[in-house]
Amino acid sequence: MSSICVAVIMFGFSLFALNCSAAATPGAQVLFLLTSDIEAPVLDSPVSTDLYSVSGNGQLLHQAEILKGTEIVGARHGIPEGVFSINEVGRSVVIQYAHDVICCAIIIPEADPLKYEAVEVTSSGSSALKCGLGSVMDREDSICITWNTLPAPVELNEKAYLTIPKSALQSVCKKRGDPHYILKNNRDYLRYLRFDGVVPADEGCWLWAQDGALSEYLLGASSIPFTSLPSEFASLKGQHRVSLDAANQRYLVIGIGGNDLIDRNIDVFVQTIRDGRWTRLPVLPVGILGDRPENMDRMRYRLFDDWLVTSVSAQLISKSEVKDTAVAEVLTVVSTGKQRADWGIEDKTRTMPDAAALPARRITLWNLADNRRIDLALPEDDSEIVHVFDNHQVLLRVHDKLFFAEIEGSRLTGYKLAAFDSAIPMVHWAWYANAANN
Repeated sequence: MSSICVAVIMFGFSLFALNCSAAATPGAQVLFLLTSDIEAPVLDSPVSTDLYSVSGNGQLLHQAEILKGTEIVGARHGIPEGVFSINEVGRSVVIQYAHDVICCAIIIPEADPLKYEAVEVTSSGSSALKCGLGSVMDREDSICITWNTLPAPVELNEKAYLTIPKSALQSVCKKRGDPHYILKNNRDYLRYLRFDGVVPADEGCWLWAQDGALSEYLLGASSIPFTSLPSEFASLKGQHRVSLDAANQRYLVIGIGGNDLIDRNIDVFVQTIRDGRWTRLPVLPVGILGDRPENMDRMRYRLFDDWLVTSVSAQLISKSEVKDTAVAEVLTVVSTGKQRADWGIEDKTRTMPDAAALPARRITLWNLADNRRIDLALPEDDSEIVHVFDNHQVLLRVHDKLFFAEIEGSRLTGYKLAAFDSAIPMVHWAWYANAANN
């Protein structure tokens, strides 16, 4: 494959493709990786979002700097602007980010990732509330990102009182090969939500439990109900904030918060889209267990086809009132030789109470179709499931190493090193593309 170099300048800011290197056999499937930060913003440390491919010998090849992190000083106190969320929507990866105000998205087509483009969702002088919700239309040929937008600036009325503006829905939609287009107040997107689960630790995507229905809340206007609530919450009065934890074409996963609007993820439910049935998930509470940074876990839920992945630091488990007695497979990275690529996974089944005292991270894969459960424990806290391909092939990240494994029944087997690189700690998204397109 010949090398490709892409540079895009849009809306007064730059998107860079800094490295024009790639090598693969034409027609072969190439693994692509996306890196970015999902931690809470840290002053003076803007983080870029970069695209890599994996060579046949497990090396990371830098393909493009998709979004360059910048820092805004003054009114925002030097907090770096950058990624708000990254999610797989249909056959694209959508990056939503701030630029002065939350406004923009970058759409990466998975089949041809170097042909990414930036689009502006909010018009000049307006801003977005909460997070943009991805949806698919026309059997996933088109994708949309819909934001609840607010006109700006806020004005004073004749009595010098602040006028509360009404928010509205605005969607930017894209079909591969066609220009993007804008939809106003399109409510159909709520029936086709797509959200695989990744936002920074201090952010969230929210819906509302209102008058017995799950709704999209509009400021100063009628809310939009789009499905029922779980039966035990159907009688909720007023408004209760609900976290959108994950959504695909088969399932909707939510966490219902209390009157204090704190999402403790104790009441977590999954709805099967086909029949509308809700089921409580017996998951460990993840994410926020308080209002301090040390009580915020950087990972929450990820949804890949039928597999929901929950991930929680053992440190937070020890603080939680909910305890787990499941026996986990303990995974340890081991060196199998003297070469750089000679790394493997050693897995052992521990018996209680050893499993309950493990020091780092607990990861559980839940099959929402047949109730299988795979429990993993890793001594390295910086670990995660990056993807589950075709409902059976798992891509596991353990700090700076990526491993493939196969799901066999209720276990992972056949661990194999996929890549080992200093950029891998920031890898949280992966997909395959045909080498002939890149």
